[in-house]
Amino acid sequence: MIYDSERNVFYPGDSDCVLPHVMWHITDVCPLSCPYCFSPKTEQAVLPEAIDRILTIFEQLGVQKIDIGGGEPLVYQHLPMLIEKIRAQGICCTLTTSGVGRRDNLEFLPSLAPHLTRLIMSLDAYGGAHDRLRGNINAWKNVNNIVRQLDETTRRQKLRINTVATSSFEFESTFEQLAKWVDQSGVREWCLIQPHPANQKETYKDYHLSERQFEAVVQRAKQLLESEVALIVRKSSLYSDYWVLHPSGLLQKHTTGAVDGVGIDVALNDIEDITAVILSSGASAPLEEK
Repeated sequence: MIYDSERNVFYPGDSDCVLPHVMWHITDVCPLSCPYCFSPKTEQAVLPEAIDRILTIFEQLGVQKIDIGGGEPLVYQHLPMLIEKIRAQGICCTLTTSGVGRRDNLEFLPSLAPHLTRLIMSLDAYGGAHDRLRGNINAWKNVNNIVRQLDETTRRQKLRINTVATSSFEFESTFEQLAKWVDQSGVREWCLIQPHPANQKETYKDYHLSERQFEAVVQRAKQLLESEVALIVRKSSLYSDYWVLHPSGLLQKHTTGAVDGVGIDVALNDIEDITAVILSSGASAPLEEK
């Protein structure tokens, strides 16, 4: 697989890398309480003294792109240092955030954005409806504040809005307003995401969308968008191609179900064992999302 950093996509190609792409959950801590969240919630975060070893392992595996997420990465104390080390390693990275976290990270984010492959901001409804879904009265305001601080070029080249499509009243009743906001915001991409059952809460079933329902949302979005914003569709089945490094050091392959698949602790195993587990499970990377 060969990574195109401008388009943020992988193409088939001659490459001897073992693992071209990894999602790195640098922390499981998150101040939000989304009822459909598919990330684990613990108090764990990547220890700063582990970063160099992890990046060395990534280099040995041939990682071309890291998607930084969580939890909420803006609560991670060592985020600026981590980003700088990734850049120094020559690995491309994206950052996905809900815009809540430490003040120093919030202040750091606008200057960081031009150096990322993508800055991905999460919005699941419009205005106060988004706040209610996320359980945080500042969630909508914080995303808007960050977007306003980015210059037009950065928004057009680097900024993506991620929206988890749900069956909630908040999502359905404000979808047209959200689509209009995206249309007028000058961002590059809008990604619609089908809820994934991993780590599901008891409330997951109240928000989940079937394939048919999700496709209806996608078609509606296509009708509403009038600008050049690119619409990206991420069905839950796509996540089966992802490998995730958790703060605990567990490198694990996603599945399409509620329980993730095979994994190996990168802190306790050498590169040969890590490589063997990845190759036996079929390492891959998502191709162009449509």
